[in-house]
Amino acid sequence: MEIDRADGRTPNQLRPLSCSRNILHRAHGSASWSQGDTKVLAAVYGPKAGTKKNENPEKACIESICILTVNPNTTTSIIVQVVHDDGALLPCAINAACAALVDAGIPMKHLAVAICCCVAETGYVLLDPTKLEEQKMKAFAYLVFPNSILSVLPEVSSPAKGEPVEHGIITSITHGAMSGLASGHALLPVKEIMASSYLAFQVNCCQHKSSISHHFHVFKTLSSSVKPFLGELQQLSSRIDVSKAIKNTSVKFLDAFVDHVFEFIDQPLLPIQSNFAPVDELRAAVLIKSIEGEIPDDFPEGVYIRNGPNPLFGGFKSTKSLFGRSSHIWVEGEGMLHALYFKKGLDGSWIVVYNNRHVETETFKLEKQRNRPSFLPAIEGDSPAILSAYILNLLRFGKINKYISNTNVFEHSGKFYSVAENHIPQEINIFTLETLGNWDVNGTWNRPFTSHPKKAPGTGELVIMGVDATRPFVEVGVISADGNKLLHKVDLKLNRCSLCHEIGVTQRYNVFLDYPLSIDISRLVRGGPLIKYENEGYARIGIMPRYGNADSIKWFDVEPNCTFHILNCFEDGDEVVVWGCRALESIIPGPDLGLDKFEWFSRKFKHIEPVEESFDARTNDRLLFCRAYEWRLNMQTGEVKERNLTGTEFSMDFPMINGDYPGLQNKYGYTQIVDSKASSASGLPKYGGLAKLYFEEKNTEISMREVQSEELIKVEYHKFEEGVFCTGATFVSKGRGLEEDDGWIINFVHNENTNTSQVYIIDTKKFSVDDYFLCLERGRAASAKLSDFLRRSLQSQFSGNSSKAGLGIRTYPVKPVKEIMASSYLAFQVNCCRQKSSISHHFHVFKTLSSSVKPFLGELQQLSSRIDVSKAIKNTSVKFLDAFVDHVFEFMDQPLLPIQSNFAPVDELRAAVLIKSIEGEIPDDFPEGVYIRNGSNPLFGGFKSTKSLFGRSSHIWVEGEGMLHALYLKKGVDGSWIVVYNNRHVETETFKLEKQRNRPSFLPAVEGDSPAILSAYILNLFRFGKINKYFSNTNVFEHSGKFYSVAENHVPQEINIFTLETLGNWDVNGTWNRPFTSHPKKAPGTGELVIMGVDATRPFVEVGVISADGNKLLHKVDLKLNRCSLCHEIGVTQRYNVFLDYPLSIDISRLVRGGPLIKYENEGYARIGIMPRYGDADSIKWFDVEPNCTFHIFNCFEDGDEVVVWGCRALESIIPGPDLGLDKFEWFSRKFKHIEPVEESFDARTNDRLLFCRPYEWRLNMQTGEVKERNLIGTKFSMDFPMINGDYTGLQNKYGYTQIVDSKASSASGLPKYGGLAKLYFEEPNTEISMREVQSKELIKVEYHKFEEGVFCTGATFVSKGRGLEEDDGWIITFVHNENTNTSQVYVIDTKKFSGEPIAKITLPCRVPYGFHGAFMSTPLHIFEAL
Repeated sequence: MEIDRADGRTPNQLRPLSCSRNILHRAHGSASWSQGDTKVLAAVYGPKAGTKKNENPEKACIESICILTVNPNTTTSIIVQVVHDDGALLPCAINAACAALVDAGIPMKHLAVAICCCVAETGYVLLDPTKLEEQKMKAFAYLVFPNSILSVLPEVSSPAKGEPVEHGIITSITHGAMSGLASGHALLPVKEIMASSYLAFQVNCCQHKSSISHHFHVFKTLSSSVKPFLGELQQLSSRIDVSKAIKNTSVKFLDAFVDHVFEFIDQPLLPIQSNFAPVDELRAAVLIKSIEGEIPDDFPEGVYIRNGPNPLFGGFKSTKSLFGRSSHIWVEGEGMLHALYFKKGLDGSWIVVYNNRHVETETFKLEKQRNRPSFLPAIEGDSPAILSAYILNLLRFGKINKYISNTNVFEHSGKFYSVAENHIPQEINIFTLETLGNWDVNGTWNRPFTSHPKKAPGTGELVIMGVDATRPFVEVGVISADGNKLLHKVDLKLNRCSLCHEIGVTQRYNVFLDYPLSIDISRLVRGGPLIKYENEGYARIGIMPRYGNADSIKWFDVEPNCTFHILNCFEDGDEVVVWGCRALESIIPGPDLGLDKFEWFSRKFKHIEPVEESFDARTNDRLLFCRAYEWRLNMQTGEVKERNLTGTEFSMDFPMINGDYPGLQNKYGYTQIVDSKASSASGLPKYGGLAKLYFEEKNTEISMREVQSEELIKVEYHKFEEGVFCTGATFVSKGRGLEEDDGWIINFVHNENTNTSQVYIIDTKKFSVDDYFLCLERGRAASAKLSDFLRRSLQSQFSGNSSKAGLGIRTYPVKPVKEIMASSYLAFQVNCCRQKSSISHHFHVFKTLSSSVKPFLGELQQLSSRIDVSKAIKNTSVKFLDAFVDHVFEFMDQPLLPIQSNFAPVDELRAAVLIKSIEGEIPDDFPEGVYIRNGSNPLFGGFKSTKSLFGRSSHIWVEGEGMLHALYLKKGVDGSWIVVYNNRHVETETFKLEKQRNRPSFLPAVEGDSPAILSAYILNLFRFGKINKYFSNTNVFEHSGKFYSVAENHVPQEINIFTLETLGNWDVNGTWNRPFTSHPKKAPGTGELVIMGVDATRPFVEVGVISADGNKLLHKVDLKLNRCSLCHEIGVTQRYNVFLDYPLSIDISRLVRGGPLIKYENEGYARIGIMPRYGDADSIKWFDVEPNCTFHIFNCFEDGDEVVVWGCRALESIIPGPDLGLDKFEWFSRKFKHIEPVEESFDARTNDRLLFCRPYEWRLNMQTGEVKERNLIGTKFSMDFPMINGDYTGLQNKYGYTQIVDSKASSASGLPKYGGLAKLYFEEPNTEISMREVQSKELIKVEYHKFEEGVFCTGATFVSKGRGLEEDDGWIITFVHNENTNTSQVYVIDTKKFSGEPIAKITLPCRVPYGFHGAFMSTPLHIFEAL
């Protein structure tokens, strides 16, 4: 029955709410509250000294939310005045009182939210009745809910003792007769609406916003009736401890975000793949009754146990979201142990028991407790989807992916462990299969752990390794024989994360396989796959002493391959022999994105027919065909011998040997053999038999072609019947002292014809004979990866009695085991969630949402499949993410000290200004043109920092939108100078975007806490398609008559030099699509422009050559660096390009593991590369030099066999600044301190003064490789921003100029200030230096132009008088600012009279902030009137 309400509301709809605070002046807190036409005014007075009085009982709901113990023996009065009563008066009064308490700053456990519900004669429930409706109702309930059981104050985490909170209700008052249905059921949705209306928004860091509701227009799912609450909570958030809020509100908000944006979809299995599906836990062991054949009497008692993936929630998942798709790969899934226990009874008969159980890692327990898929897949899929999975998994759970522990089981020192590559092992109780916890070797091993540790022969020590996606990529360890101590741990110092699955050992050595299957986060960031096998990549094998280090490894280059599993390694004279199962491609992760996965695997699994072309010809098909292979590595000569050990009859993998022989020479090995036909048909590997390898016997039954090609070994096969496949095979030895191959192979098998799972026991002495023994049980047996047979007394579990009651056994069908090739590798293996029938099922944390809008979410959920993802990103997703940013991130101004005032931004003039105040005279022969300088001029008042649930991030001082400051100089008709000034922002794409929004939008993404920067990366990328803003604030240059503004993080912006209008990106007609150096160079003689681009992902540095007309990219080459060296300037000579590779690097992997994005490594290497103009990476000649940081080059030129490089060199980088947590101001102040002549040599590298910058010379001999280095000047002044006569770029020159640092002023302000200029005479010695400096090095002559105290310059540039005159005939023109008078000017200084007064001082109409580089464009101002 439907009820029509007079105001048109639905029965469960509230009237509009309105709240205002701080409306009374004398009260300590006040608020007005209205619900429709009902309005109440509340005032709070107190706390003040007093005692309790008899008051109305309704006050209990108020007392229960206040922390009375904060101010004992005090009275707080709440005065409520009814302005107008139109129904639901009491809830309105309580809500008003609560808002007033917030305004008064009274400590509160939670916010109280009150609502009135009434029951009509028909039994129907109405919410928030009007006065007229109240008169027609038979019963009322006034309910008061807390917004959360968690405290608003961080130190109070639960309700106080005795607090009247029951089932989330603080208090309730009823009038009239109310049925159980009405009170217990119908009101429940109301409770959900009101009680937690604010939970998701409790911790909000945008306190400077006037009202959060202004930023919540995209949350249209929220009822308008609750929006006023948000403003209250917005201001309340400033009193909440952020770090503790992460544990409650933030996680719930992020969960809601995931539930709303990500759809989890089951990955379907074909019927032919049915035994790859998971099974349920048995929950109790099962006595096996069905055994065909007989278990041998001499078979050892023990446990046959096998591991494998058994995904929770029904199978593997994919996700579909606004960011794209991501999926599990087939080796993922929570580990499940399948154990078969063998014990002899008193009568000599065998008791066999089977059990299974999940390995309960931390993440398993987390997801099991949630009872739904929660981790997002983070291995395979669209790059943005994987990146978002990374960040969301990390922020919600503190882990990038699930710990699946599904690959192997091993024993060490009497303890048993389950393991997969992406985490440390889990200790297990071998009898109950209970997971006992992490094994981190008493806290000494804190990284991933190989699935195949090896016991060192003779010592019993355990040799391990850990592969991680961030540096150090691979570490090797040695654990003591008792398992208590990590004896050795070493970083192999690899340059890539090679996904090595197994380590080998010999008697003396460890063996590491470095093949071209890699994890690469930078590749992922630039849009490629996280895991990739490079067919043309290099492969090598490393042999290192047991306790060696990275330098002790002897590397052997081998043919490219992928070898997950090793049969054995041993020493044979001077040779180390390695046997493994080798393929020419990796089964992990599978095909590239967009290819048909089933079709790809089907082709790769095809069988190699004997009549076909040699397998090594590497056709596109059959590359997963795996053969036993031998490498012989000569430790003396470095020689490598390689050969296949087996032919092409069967592909084989999952090798095993007698466990007494690891590291020792052995005669026999065993493998599972691939049923190529079944694997190709199913698109997943199936193993249709076993093989026994006779390493010391030749194969006499092979074809003539194979005999001629290579000497193959004898192989004996044990083939199963068609449709029967095995997994987890392992060798069980009869015992020491017998022959090596005396024993059995035991393995799980599954018969797909009957859907039954069994365990086969095969005598290895009668390997191909069909009369084997087997244990049989009805149903399906579980599928898995690797296994082991663990000998251990079962007396504690089976105490002399085989009765079912004594064993606690019940009958239960068993199920086979999924075979998985390599492992659950990596540090990034994330498992995920089951498909949702409706998104609203997962929206229980969004209790802010009215029940009336929940169906809308279901509609959106279904609608998402019909929406193009790329278009959705541009509308709904951006709005949702904007709302997320508005609620989670607080933008804060970075304060400037008074002494830093001229680093603050200025407004645009919007019109050019004629200059009237000029001191002195501009010379007649000064050229007409434009003096223009670029610099940082941040939007919205200055640099910003953000504080959020993820930590803090900040702009660094070189960021900020670029602003051009231009001085136009033109001669009038009468010969007098007309001077005009203008300024204007460089309007990049991101500038326009943020300007249109009229508020800070991009999150700082350079400096701060690693999670904050990573979240900024992801959120900026998803909202705007860009990781950071394009600042274009560093330099201005000209090429082919066009003018450009530039900064390193984007392509140049073409500008109209006269109007300063930004005309758009210059990408050289679409051929240059990466960052662009701020200092391109014109090649002498040709006029071609030599450029370079540095990026945080590979290729880290590329060099290009642009034609003289600017229309064509003539050359582009990757320098193939192994790090992203933040080189700021490229150099040129007549024939060469010059690249400075110093230890200031951008490293995303360092950021991911918690370090800074940009870091200067004091102990890192530095080198200079010289390459021919059109050379490639191989043509570069590298010269190692002393570690340094050199941002700016004076010049480079050729002098005989030498290339000479002059630059301004420091011993530390001014960017980005101190490490996180250090005082930035104090750090810069120390580093800017002056070097006194009496002090110790500057190169001694004290902690202070390392930013002291000196002109420096490197002479690099291209013939001998010799390097000569020297300082060109002493320690009188630090100097930077060098310049020369532009006609001499790349040619030998005599003079250079710099800005000189005022060390005292810079140290006082914590930012660089330049108090003068210097002229350097490169060919003249300095005759005025101290004896100490003369004795140390030959220094050059320097002339100084010092400004008066408090006057500082930026953007100085040299203006030549013209060609044909002397090199130093010209002027220095520079912007200066007088901090004493707060006026800005332009100085013109004659370089022939350098130390004299400026010949002209041009006073500007406004302040010009300190900036970066300037340039003088000598161009006719024929459209001067347009200015």
